[in-house]
Amino acid sequence: MSRRGWLVLIVCIVLVGGAATWYWLPELIRQVAVARIHAMTGRPVSIEAVRLNLLTGRFTIRDFRLAEREGTAPFADFAQLDIRVYLPSLLRGHLWIRELVLRDSTVRVVRVAGDEFNFSDLIQTSGATSKALDVTVDRFALTGGTVTLEDRALPEWRTWASEHITIEAHNLSTLRGDGRAVGRSVTAGAPVAVEVNNLRLYPIHLRATVRVEGLDLSMARVYFPPSAPVIVDRGRASTSVTVALDARDGLRVDADGQFEDVAFVKADEDTPLALVPKLTAQVTGFGVREGDLQLEQLAVEGTMDVREPTAKGEARFRPSRVQASIADLTWPARTAGRLDLRASIPGGGMLTAAGTVRPPPEATQLHVRVADLDLAPWAQFLPLAVRARGLAEADLRMNEPLAAGIPARVQGAIAVNGLGVADARQELVSVERIEAGELELHWPTQLVVGRILVSGPRGIVERDHSGRFPLRELAGRPGASPAVPSAPAADSQAETTPPFGVEIDEVVVRDGAVAWRDATVSPPARFDVSGIEATALRSSLRGSLSVP
Repeated sequence: MSRRGWLVLIVCIVLVGGAATWYWLPELIRQVAVARIHAMTGRPVSIEAVRLNLLTGRFTIRDFRLAEREGTAPFADFAQLDIRVYLPSLLRGHLWIRELVLRDSTVRVVRVAGDEFNFSDLIQTSGATSKALDVTVDRFALTGGTVTLEDRALPEWRTWASEHITIEAHNLSTLRGDGRAVGRSVTAGAPVAVEVNNLRLYPIHLRATVRVEGLDLSMARVYFPPSAPVIVDRGRASTSVTVALDARDGLRVDADGQFEDVAFVKADEDTPLALVPKLTAQVTGFGVREGDLQLEQLAVEGTMDVREPTAKGEARFRPSRVQASIADLTWPARTAGRLDLRASIPGGGMLTAAGTVRPPPEATQLHVRVADLDLAPWAQFLPLAVRARGLAEADLRMNEPLAAGIPARVQGAIAVNGLGVADARQELVSVERIEAGELELHWPTQLVVGRILVSGPRGIVERDHSGRFPLRELAGRPGASPAVPSAPAADSQAETTPPFGVEIDEVVVRDGAVAWRDATVSPPARFDVSGIEATALRSSLRGSLSVP
Protein backbone atom coordinates (compact mmCIF):
# COMPACT_ATOMS: atom_id res chain seq x y z
CA MET A 1 0.00 0.00 0.00
CA SER A 2 1.29 3.42 -0.94
CA ARG A 3 2.11 6.12 1.57
CA ARG A 4 -0.98 8.06 0.53
CA GLY A 5 -3.10 4.96 1.12
CA TRP A 6 -1.76 4.50 4.60
CA LEU A 7 -2.42 8.14 5.38
CA VAL A 8 -6.01 7.87 4.18
CA LEU A 9 -6.52 4.71 6.25
CA ILE A 10 -5.14 6.35 9.40
CA VAL A 11 -7.30 9.41 8.90
CA CYS A 12 -10.36 7.21 8.42
CA ILE A 13 -9.60 5.22 11.58
CA VAL A 14 -9.12 8.44 13.58
CA LEU A 15 -12.36 9.89 12.22
CA VAL A 16 -14.32 6.72 12.95
CA GLY A 17 -12.79 6.42 16.42
CA GLY A 18 -13.41 10.10 17.13
CA ALA A 19 -16.99 9.82 15.92
CA ALA A 20 -17.57 6.74 18.07
CA THR A 21 -16.02 8.43 21.07
CA TRP A 22 -18.03 11.58 20.40
CA TYR A 23 -21.20 9.48 20.23
CA TRP A 24 -20.56 7.30 23.28
CA LEU A 25 -18.79 9.84 25.55
CA PRO A 26 -21.99 11.42 26.94
CA GLU A 27 -23.33 8.01 27.87
CA LEU A 28 -19.99 7.06 29.40
CA ILE A 29 -19.97 10.30 31.45
CA ARG A 30 -23.56 9.64 32.56
CA GLN A 31 -22.72 6.14 33.77
CA VAL A 32 -19.55 7.30 35.55
CA ALA A 33 -21.43 10.17 37.23
CA VAL A 34 -24.23 7.86 38.43
CA ALA A 35 -21.74 5.34 39.81
CA ARG A 36 -19.61 8.01 41.49
CA ILE A 37 -22.56 9.81 43.14
CA HIS A 38 -23.98 6.49 44.32
CA ALA A 39 -20.61 5.54 45.82
CA MET A 40 -20.33 8.90 47.61
CA THR A 41 -23.91 9.00 48.98
CA GLY A 42 -24.93 5.35 49.22
CA ARG A 43 -28.24 6.34 47.63
CA PRO A 44 -29.98 5.43 44.38
CA VAL A 45 -29.19 7.94 41.62
CA SER A 46 -30.58 8.39 38.12
CA ILE A 47 -29.72 10.72 35.24
CA GLU A 48 -31.81 10.54 32.12
CA ALA A 49 -29.35 12.11 29.71
CA VAL A 50 -26.05 13.97 29.41
CA ARG A 51 -25.17 16.17 26.45
CA LEU A 52 -21.81 17.85 25.86
CA ASN A 53 -19.93 19.87 23.31
CA LEU A 54 -16.18 19.82 23.94
CA LEU A 55 -15.56 22.56 21.39
CA THR A 56 -17.77 25.08 23.22
CA GLY A 57 -17.39 23.63 26.73
CA ARG A 58 -21.16 23.18 27.15
CA PHE A 59 -22.62 20.38 29.29
CA THR A 60 -26.26 19.59 29.97
CA ILE A 61 -27.65 17.16 32.55
CA ARG A 62 -31.34 16.32 32.31
CA ASP A 63 -33.72 14.79 34.86
CA PHE A 64 -31.38 14.17 37.78
CA ARG A 65 -32.85 12.33 40.76
CA LEU A 66 -31.30 11.42 44.13
CA ALA A 67 -33.44 9.17 46.34
CA GLU A 68 -33.71 8.71 50.08
CA ARG A 69 -31.48 6.17 51.80
CA GLU A 70 -34.07 3.42 51.51
CA GLY A 71 -34.63 4.29 47.86
CA THR A 72 -38.43 4.52 48.03
CA ALA A 73 -38.86 8.31 48.08
CA PRO A 74 -37.13 11.17 46.23
CA PHE A 75 -34.76 13.47 48.14
CA ALA A 76 -33.55 15.92 45.46
CA ASP A 77 -34.13 16.34 41.76
CA PHE A 78 -33.90 18.89 38.98
CA ALA A 79 -35.17 19.06 35.43
CA GLN A 80 -32.06 20.46 33.79
CA LEU A 81 -28.58 21.74 34.62
CA ASP A 82 -26.70 23.70 31.95
CA ILE A 83 -22.97 24.32 32.38
CA ARG A 84 -20.57 26.24 30.17
CA VAL A 85 -16.89 25.81 31.11
CA TYR A 86 -13.79 27.56 29.83
CA LEU A 87 -11.74 24.40 29.30
CA PRO A 88 -8.24 25.92 28.76
CA SER A 89 -8.29 27.26 32.35
CA LEU A 90 -8.13 23.70 33.66
CA LEU A 91 -4.54 23.49 32.45
CA ARG A 92 -3.51 26.00 35.14
CA GLY A 93 -5.63 24.49 37.95
CA HIS A 94 -8.54 26.91 37.61
CA LEU A 95 -12.13 25.70 37.16
CA TRP A 96 -13.72 28.59 35.28
CA ILE A 97 -17.45 28.18 34.77
CA ARG A 98 -18.81 30.84 32.47
CA GLU A 99 -22.44 29.95 33.19
CA LEU A 100 -24.30 27.57 35.51
CA VAL A 101 -28.10 27.43 35.21
CA LEU A 102 -30.32 25.13 37.29
CA ARG A 103 -33.98 24.73 36.39
CA ASP A 104 -36.97 23.32 38.32
CA SER A 105 -35.15 21.86 41.32
CA THR A 106 -36.76 20.36 44.42
CA VAL A 107 -35.19 19.38 47.73
CA ARG A 108 -37.28 17.53 50.30
CA VAL A 109 -35.96 17.90 53.87
CA VAL A 110 -37.37 15.61 56.56
CA ARG A 111 -36.72 15.90 60.29
CA VAL A 112 -36.98 12.35 61.60
CA ALA A 113 -36.37 12.78 65.34
CA GLY A 114 -34.53 15.26 67.53
CA ASP A 115 -31.69 16.75 65.45
CA GLU A 116 -31.63 13.97 62.86
CA PHE A 117 -32.55 14.83 59.28
CA ASN A 118 -32.80 12.82 56.11
CA PHE A 119 -29.57 14.46 54.88
CA SER A 120 -27.55 13.76 58.03
CA ASP A 121 -25.72 10.91 56.32
CA LEU A 122 -24.62 13.24 53.51
CA ILE A 123 -22.79 15.63 55.84
CA GLN A 124 -19.29 14.31 56.13
CA THR A 125 -16.22 16.36 56.96
CA SER A 126 -13.09 15.40 55.11
CA GLY A 127 -10.85 17.34 57.50
CA ALA A 128 -9.28 19.36 54.67
CA THR A 129 -8.99 23.09 55.35
CA SER A 130 -7.53 24.26 52.02
CA LYS A 131 -9.10 24.50 48.60
CA ALA A 132 -8.17 21.89 45.97
CA LEU A 133 -8.20 24.37 43.07
CA ASP A 134 -9.40 27.84 42.25
CA VAL A 135 -13.04 28.16 41.18
CA THR A 136 -14.81 30.97 39.36
CA VAL A 137 -18.47 31.09 38.32
CA ASP A 138 -19.26 34.08 36.14
CA ARG A 139 -23.01 33.54 36.36
CA PHE A 140 -25.21 31.21 38.40
CA ALA A 141 -28.98 31.16 38.01
CA LEU A 142 -31.69 29.08 39.63
CA THR A 143 -35.32 29.20 38.54
CA GLY A 144 -38.38 27.34 39.76
CA GLY A 145 -36.75 26.06 42.95
CA THR A 146 -38.65 24.43 45.80
CA VAL A 147 -37.57 23.31 49.27
CA THR A 148 -39.99 21.44 51.54
CA LEU A 149 -39.57 20.66 55.23
CA GLU A 150 -41.53 17.74 56.63
CA ASP A 151 -41.32 17.47 60.40
CA ARG A 152 -42.00 13.92 61.55
CA ALA A 153 -40.69 14.57 65.06
CA LEU A 154 -44.00 16.26 65.93
CA PRO A 155 -46.97 14.30 67.29
CA GLU A 156 -48.80 15.29 64.09
CA TRP A 157 -46.55 15.50 61.02
CA ARG A 158 -46.41 18.95 59.42
CA THR A 159 -44.98 20.15 56.12
CA TRP A 160 -43.84 23.63 55.10
CA ALA A 161 -42.60 24.79 51.73
CA SER A 162 -40.39 27.53 50.32
CA GLU A 163 -41.53 27.91 46.73
CA HIS A 164 -40.82 29.97 43.63
CA ILE A 165 -37.15 30.20 44.56
CA THR A 166 -35.08 32.28 42.15
CA ILE A 167 -31.36 33.13 42.43
CA GLU A 168 -29.21 35.28 40.17
CA ALA A 169 -25.51 35.41 41.10
CA HIS A 170 -22.38 36.80 39.41
CA ASN A 171 -18.61 36.68 39.94
CA LEU A 172 -18.52 33.85 42.45
CA SER A 173 -14.86 33.02 42.88
CA THR A 174 -11.98 32.08 45.15
CA LEU A 175 -9.80 34.65 43.34
CA ARG A 176 -11.89 37.80 43.76
CA GLY A 177 -14.17 39.37 46.37
CA ASP A 178 -16.78 41.21 44.32
CA GLY A 179 -19.33 38.39 44.03
CA ARG A 180 -22.99 39.29 44.30
CA ALA A 181 -26.28 37.41 44.40
CA VAL A 182 -29.99 38.12 44.70
CA GLY A 183 -32.57 35.54 45.71
CA ARG A 184 -36.31 35.50 46.31
CA SER A 185 -38.86 32.97 47.49
CA VAL A 186 -42.22 32.58 49.18
CA THR A 187 -41.85 30.70 52.48
CA ALA A 188 -45.03 29.59 54.26
CA GLY A 189 -46.87 32.37 52.41
CA ALA A 190 -44.37 35.09 53.40
CA PRO A 191 -42.13 36.83 50.82
CA VAL A 192 -38.41 36.35 51.50
CA ALA A 193 -35.62 38.34 49.81
CA VAL A 194 -31.86 37.70 50.08
CA GLU A 195 -29.11 39.99 48.79
CA VAL A 196 -25.42 39.05 48.99
CA ASN A 197 -22.50 41.36 48.21
CA ASN A 198 -18.70 41.29 48.46
CA LEU A 199 -18.74 37.50 48.21
CA ARG A 200 -15.54 35.47 48.06
CA LEU A 201 -15.77 31.69 48.12
CA TYR A 202 -12.42 30.97 49.82
CA PRO A 203 -11.40 32.10 52.32
CA ILE A 204 -15.06 32.88 52.91
CA HIS A 205 -16.12 36.52 52.96
CA LEU A 206 -19.58 37.96 52.39
CA ARG A 207 -22.17 40.49 53.44
CA ALA A 208 -25.78 39.35 53.17
CA THR A 209 -29.17 40.85 53.96
CA VAL A 210 -32.29 38.72 54.49
CA ARG A 211 -35.75 40.29 54.63
CA VAL A 212 -38.97 38.50 55.60
CA GLU A 213 -42.37 40.18 55.42
CA GLY A 214 -45.39 39.05 57.44
CA LEU A 215 -44.28 35.59 58.55
CA ASP A 216 -47.13 33.69 60.22
CA LEU A 217 -46.09 32.99 63.83
CA SER A 218 -48.84 30.44 64.38
CA MET A 219 -46.51 27.89 62.72
CA ALA A 220 -44.44 27.94 65.91
CA ARG A 221 -47.25 26.37 67.94
CA VAL A 222 -46.47 22.90 66.60
CA TYR A 223 -43.07 23.09 68.33
CA PHE A 224 -44.60 23.63 71.76
CA PRO A 225 -44.73 20.41 73.82
CA PRO A 226 -48.23 18.89 74.10
CA SER A 227 -48.25 19.70 77.84
CA ALA A 228 -47.33 23.37 77.32
CA PRO A 229 -49.74 25.58 79.31
CA VAL A 230 -49.51 28.43 76.76
CA ILE A 231 -49.03 28.44 72.99
CA VAL A 232 -48.91 31.04 70.20
CA ASP A 233 -52.33 31.41 68.58
CA ARG A 234 -51.60 34.05 65.95
CA GLY A 235 -49.24 36.86 64.99
CA ARG A 236 -47.07 38.20 62.19
CA ALA A 237 -43.36 38.99 62.12
CA SER A 238 -41.30 41.07 59.72
CA THR A 239 -37.53 41.04 60.03
CA SER A 240 -34.40 42.31 58.34
CA VAL A 241 -31.10 40.59 59.16
CA THR A 242 -27.69 41.67 57.87
CA VAL A 243 -24.82 39.20 58.23
CA ALA A 244 -21.14 39.91 57.68
CA LEU A 245 -18.98 36.78 57.65
CA ASP A 246 -15.22 36.66 57.25
CA ALA A 247 -12.89 33.73 57.78
CA ARG A 248 -10.51 35.93 59.79
CA ASP A 249 -12.79 38.52 61.43
CA GLY A 250 -15.63 36.13 62.35
CA LEU A 251 -19.37 36.78 62.29
CA ARG A 252 -21.32 40.00 62.80
CA VAL A 253 -25.11 40.25 62.80
CA ASP A 254 -27.32 43.35 62.73
CA ALA A 255 -31.05 42.78 62.83
CA ASP A 256 -34.36 44.46 63.47
CA GLY A 257 -37.75 42.86 63.81
CA GLN A 258 -41.34 43.86 64.29
CA PHE A 259 -43.99 41.59 65.82
CA GLU A 260 -47.67 42.49 65.49
CA ASP A 261 -50.99 41.15 66.70
CA VAL A 262 -49.41 38.27 68.63
CA ALA A 263 -51.80 36.31 70.85
CA PHE A 264 -50.98 33.64 73.45
CA VAL A 265 -53.68 31.20 74.57
CA LYS A 266 -54.03 28.20 76.81
CA ALA A 267 -54.01 24.94 74.89
CA ASP A 268 -57.58 24.20 75.96
CA GLU A 269 -59.03 27.72 75.57
CA ASP A 270 -59.84 30.16 72.79
CA THR A 271 -59.71 33.45 74.72
CA PRO A 272 -56.22 34.96 74.65
CA LEU A 273 -54.22 35.11 77.88
CA ALA A 274 -51.90 37.80 76.56
CA LEU A 275 -51.77 40.10 73.56
CA VAL A 276 -48.78 41.82 72.00
CA PRO A 277 -50.19 44.58 69.75
CA LYS A 278 -46.72 45.66 68.64
CA LEU A 279 -43.17 44.91 69.71
CA THR A 280 -39.96 46.00 68.01
CA ALA A 281 -36.46 44.67 68.62
CA GLN A 282 -33.13 45.85 67.25
CA VAL A 283 -29.78 44.08 67.51
CA THR A 284 -26.61 45.93 66.54
CA GLY A 285 -23.17 44.40 66.39
CA PHE A 286 -23.76 40.88 67.64
CA GLY A 287 -20.52 39.12 66.86
CA VAL A 288 -18.75 35.81 67.28
CA ARG A 289 -14.99 35.53 66.89
CA GLU A 290 -12.83 32.66 68.11
CA GLY A 291 -15.51 31.65 70.63
CA ASP A 292 -15.94 35.16 72.11
CA LEU A 293 -19.32 36.93 71.98
CA GLN A 294 -19.92 40.63 71.56
CA LEU A 295 -23.10 42.75 71.54
CA GLU A 296 -22.90 46.44 70.76
CA GLN A 297 -26.57 47.17 71.43
CA LEU A 298 -29.92 45.48 71.99
CA ALA A 299 -33.07 47.60 72.16
CA VAL A 300 -36.60 46.31 72.77
CA GLU A 301 -39.73 48.43 72.91
CA GLY A 302 -43.40 47.58 72.76
CA THR A 303 -46.62 46.81 74.58
CA MET A 304 -48.09 43.66 76.08
CA ASP A 305 -51.55 43.15 77.57
CA VAL A 306 -52.34 40.37 80.06
CA ARG A 307 -55.88 39.17 80.75
CA GLU A 308 -57.45 40.02 84.10
CA PRO A 309 -57.86 36.66 85.92
CA THR A 310 -60.85 37.85 87.98
CA ALA A 311 -62.78 39.48 85.13
CA LYS A 312 -66.30 38.15 84.60
CA GLY A 313 -67.92 37.94 81.19
CA GLU A 314 -65.95 39.59 78.42
CA ALA A 315 -62.19 39.40 78.90
CA ARG A 316 -60.39 42.52 80.09
CA PHE A 317 -56.67 43.12 79.66
CA ARG A 318 -54.10 45.11 81.62
CA PRO A 319 -51.82 47.09 79.30
CA SER A 320 -48.11 47.42 79.98
CA ARG A 321 -45.11 48.87 78.22
CA VAL A 322 -41.65 47.37 77.85
CA GLN A 323 -38.49 49.31 77.09
CA ALA A 324 -35.03 47.85 77.46
CA SER A 325 -31.51 48.45 76.18
CA ILE A 326 -28.18 46.67 76.54
CA ALA A 327 -24.94 48.13 75.20
CA ASP A 328 -21.29 47.13 74.80
CA LEU A 329 -21.48 43.65 76.31
CA THR A 330 -18.81 41.02 75.72
CA TRP A 331 -18.46 37.47 76.97
CA PRO A 332 -16.04 36.68 78.41
CA ALA A 333 -16.16 40.30 79.61
CA ARG A 334 -13.35 42.39 78.09
CA THR A 335 -14.89 45.88 78.12
CA ALA A 336 -17.42 47.68 80.30
CA GLY A 337 -20.97 47.02 79.15
CA ARG A 338 -24.11 48.95 80.11
CA LEU A 339 -27.52 47.61 81.06
CA ASP A 340 -30.63 49.78 81.29
CA LEU A 341 -34.09 48.22 81.58
CA ARG A 342 -37.36 49.89 82.53
CA ALA A 343 -40.64 48.06 82.09
CA SER A 344 -44.14 48.08 83.44
CA ILE A 345 -44.67 44.37 84.00
CA PRO A 346 -47.71 42.94 82.22
CA GLY A 347 -50.45 42.45 84.78
CA GLY A 348 -49.11 45.02 87.25
CA GLY A 349 -45.74 46.00 88.67
CA MET A 350 -42.52 47.71 87.67
CA LEU A 351 -39.10 46.32 86.80
CA THR A 352 -35.91 48.35 86.62
CA ALA A 353 -32.39 47.08 86.09
CA ALA A 354 -29.31 49.21 85.59
CA GLY A 355 -25.59 48.85 85.92
CA THR A 356 -22.24 48.22 84.33
CA VAL A 357 -20.72 44.82 83.59
CA ARG A 358 -16.93 44.97 83.80
CA PRO A 359 -14.26 42.39 83.08
CA PRO A 360 -12.83 40.70 86.20
CA PRO A 361 -11.09 41.38 88.47
CA GLU A 362 -12.99 44.70 88.27
CA ALA A 363 -16.36 44.68 90.04
CA THR A 364 -19.62 44.45 88.12
CA GLN A 365 -22.20 46.88 89.49
CA LEU A 366 -25.86 45.96 89.05
CA HIS A 367 -29.06 47.15 90.68
CA VAL A 368 -32.30 45.23 90.03
CA ARG A 369 -35.59 46.35 91.53
CA VAL A 370 -39.08 44.85 91.23
CA ALA A 371 -42.03 46.62 92.85
CA ASP A 372 -45.65 45.51 93.29
CA LEU A 373 -45.50 42.57 90.90
CA ASP A 374 -49.02 41.11 90.93
CA LEU A 375 -48.75 37.31 90.72
CA ALA A 376 -52.43 36.70 89.95
CA PRO A 377 -52.26 37.27 86.15
CA TRP A 378 -49.13 35.14 85.82
CA ALA A 379 -50.71 32.15 87.58
CA GLN A 380 -52.74 31.65 84.40
CA PHE A 381 -49.57 30.61 82.59
CA LEU A 382 -48.75 27.82 85.04
CA PRO A 383 -49.72 24.19 84.26
CA LEU A 384 -51.68 24.14 87.53
CA ALA A 385 -55.40 24.26 88.24
CA VAL A 386 -54.98 27.05 90.82
CA ARG A 387 -55.77 30.66 91.52
CA ALA A 388 -52.95 32.63 93.07
CA ARG A 389 -52.53 36.01 94.69
CA GLY A 390 -49.63 37.97 96.09
CA LEU A 391 -47.36 40.94 95.47
CA ALA A 392 -43.70 40.27 94.76
CA GLU A 393 -40.87 42.69 95.34
CA ALA A 394 -37.10 42.64 95.04
CA ASP A 395 -34.27 45.06 95.66
CA LEU A 396 -30.93 43.51 94.75
CA ARG A 397 -27.49 45.08 94.40
CA MET A 398 -24.22 43.53 93.36
CA ASN A 399 -20.76 45.08 93.45
CA GLU A 400 -18.55 42.04 92.85
CA PRO A 401 -16.47 40.58 90.01
CA LEU A 402 -18.66 38.45 87.76
CA ALA A 403 -16.66 35.48 86.51
CA ALA A 404 -16.86 31.71 86.45
CA GLY A 405 -15.63 30.19 89.70
CA ILE A 406 -15.76 33.46 91.68
CA PRO A 407 -18.69 33.71 94.16
CA ALA A 408 -20.51 37.05 93.92
CA ARG A 409 -22.45 38.25 96.97
CA VAL A 410 -25.79 39.92 96.25
CA GLN A 411 -27.11 42.45 98.74
CA GLY A 412 -30.85 42.75 99.33
CA ALA A 413 -33.76 40.35 99.28
CA ILE A 414 -36.60 38.87 97.20
CA ALA A 415 -40.01 38.72 98.89
CA VAL A 416 -43.68 37.94 98.29
CA ASN A 417 -46.37 39.52 100.46
CA GLY A 418 -49.85 38.08 100.89
CA LEU A 419 -49.16 34.89 98.97
CA GLY A 420 -52.19 32.65 98.50
CA VAL A 421 -53.01 29.54 96.46
CA ALA A 422 -56.61 28.38 96.04
CA ASP A 423 -58.62 25.82 94.14
CA ALA A 424 -62.16 26.38 92.89
CA ARG A 425 -63.63 26.08 96.43
CA GLN A 426 -61.26 27.63 98.93
CA GLU A 427 -57.80 28.92 99.67
CA LEU A 428 -55.50 26.01 100.50
CA VAL A 429 -52.19 27.74 101.23
CA SER A 430 -51.43 31.28 102.39
CA VAL A 431 -48.32 33.06 103.64
CA GLU A 432 -48.16 36.54 105.13
CA ARG A 433 -44.64 37.05 103.79
CA ILE A 434 -41.86 34.91 102.39
CA GLU A 435 -38.43 36.46 102.01
CA ALA A 436 -35.16 35.14 100.58
CA GLY A 437 -31.89 36.86 101.43
CA GLU A 438 -28.14 36.45 101.86
CA LEU A 439 -27.78 35.54 98.19
CA GLU A 440 -24.55 34.38 96.59
CA LEU A 441 -24.20 33.83 92.86
CA HIS A 442 -21.74 31.22 91.58
CA TRP A 443 -21.88 32.16 87.91
CA PRO A 444 -22.98 30.40 85.77
CA THR A 445 -23.91 27.19 87.64
CA GLN A 446 -25.45 27.91 91.05
CA LEU A 447 -27.33 30.35 93.26
CA VAL A 448 -26.92 29.96 97.02
CA VAL A 449 -29.75 31.30 99.20
CA GLY A 450 -28.45 31.86 102.71
CA ARG A 451 -31.83 32.24 104.44
CA ILE A 452 -35.54 31.96 103.62
CA LEU A 453 -37.94 33.41 106.20
CA VAL A 454 -41.56 32.22 105.98
CA SER A 455 -43.88 34.31 108.18
CA GLY A 456 -47.45 33.34 109.04
CA PRO A 457 -47.91 30.32 106.74
CA ARG A 458 -51.33 28.63 106.76
CA GLY A 459 -52.32 25.41 105.03
CA ILE A 460 -55.26 23.03 104.68
CA VAL A 461 -54.69 19.34 103.93
CA GLU A 462 -57.89 17.52 102.96
CA ARG A 463 -58.86 13.99 102.04
CA ASP A 464 -62.30 13.70 100.44
CA HIS A 465 -64.85 10.86 100.67
CA SER A 466 -63.10 8.88 97.90
CA GLY A 467 -59.71 9.17 99.57
CA ARG A 468 -58.30 11.67 97.12
CA PHE A 469 -56.23 14.69 98.13
CA PRO A 470 -57.41 17.84 96.29
CA LEU A 471 -54.08 19.49 97.05
CA ARG A 472 -52.25 16.90 94.95
CA GLU A 473 -54.67 17.34 92.05
CA LEU A 474 -53.75 21.01 91.71
CA ALA A 475 -50.70 19.87 89.75
CA GLY A 476 -52.92 18.71 86.89
CA ARG A 477 -54.39 21.25 84.50
CA PRO A 478 -57.72 20.14 83.00
CA GLY A 479 -57.48 19.43 79.31
CA ALA A 480 -53.72 19.22 79.21
CA SER A 481 -52.22 16.46 77.16
CA PRO A 482 -49.68 14.18 78.74
CA ALA A 483 -46.12 15.19 78.21
CA VAL A 484 -44.25 13.52 75.41
CA PRO A 485 -40.74 12.57 76.43
CA SER A 486 -38.16 14.36 74.38
CA ALA A 487 -35.16 12.78 72.81
CA PRO A 488 -32.27 12.42 75.25
CA ALA A 489 -29.56 14.98 74.89
CA ALA A 490 -26.21 13.94 73.59
CA ASP A 491 -23.74 12.80 76.22
CA SER A 492 -21.24 15.43 75.21
CA GLN A 493 -23.78 18.20 75.68
CA ALA A 494 -24.82 16.88 79.07
CA GLU A 495 -21.21 16.85 80.17
CA THR A 496 -20.38 20.37 78.98
CA THR A 497 -23.62 22.11 80.03
CA PRO A 498 -24.35 21.44 83.72
CA PRO A 499 -27.83 22.48 84.92
CA PHE A 500 -28.22 25.66 86.96
CA GLY A 501 -28.80 24.77 90.62
CA VAL A 502 -30.23 26.50 93.69
CA GLU A 503 -28.90 25.68 97.15
CA ILE A 504 -30.70 26.79 100.34
CA ASP A 505 -28.73 26.97 103.59
CA GLU A 506 -31.55 27.74 106.03
CA VAL A 507 -35.36 27.91 106.09
CA VAL A 508 -37.06 29.58 109.07
CA VAL A 509 -40.83 29.27 109.74
CA ARG A 510 -42.55 31.72 112.09
CA ASP A 511 -46.11 31.34 113.47
CA GLY A 512 -47.19 28.56 111.09
CA ALA A 513 -50.46 26.59 111.16
CA VAL A 514 -51.77 23.45 109.40
CA ALA A 515 -55.36 22.15 109.36
CA TRP A 516 -56.12 18.45 108.63
CA ARG A 517 -59.54 17.45 107.26
CA ASP A 518 -60.46 13.81 106.60
CA ALA A 519 -63.85 12.97 105.06
CA THR A 520 -63.20 9.23 104.76
CA VAL A 521 -64.32 8.70 108.37
CA SER A 522 -67.61 9.53 110.06
CA PRO A 523 -67.89 12.03 111.51
CA PRO A 524 -65.21 13.83 109.46
CA ALA A 525 -61.96 14.25 111.35
CA ARG A 526 -60.51 17.67 112.13
CA PHE A 527 -57.03 18.23 113.44
CA ASP A 528 -55.34 21.63 113.78
CA VAL A 529 -51.72 22.44 114.49
CA SER A 530 -50.72 26.05 115.18
CA GLY A 531 -47.86 28.07 116.56
CA ILE A 532 -45.34 26.27 114.39
CA GLU A 533 -41.82 27.61 114.86
CA ALA A 534 -39.19 25.72 112.92
CA THR A 535 -35.74 26.07 111.44
CA ALA A 536 -34.45 23.72 108.77
CA LEU A 537 -30.77 23.59 107.94
CA ARG A 538 -29.09 21.56 105.22
CA SER A 539 -28.20 18.95 107.84
CA SER A 540 -30.74 19.41 110.64
CA LEU A 541 -34.29 20.37 111.58
CA ARG A 542 -35.38 21.92 114.84
CA GLY A 543 -38.56 23.69 115.99
CA SER A 544 -41.73 23.65 118.10
CA LEU A 545 -45.49 23.55 117.65
CA SER A 546 -48.71 23.56 119.70
CA VAL A 547 -51.86 21.48 119.23
CA PRO A 548 -55.14 23.09 120.39
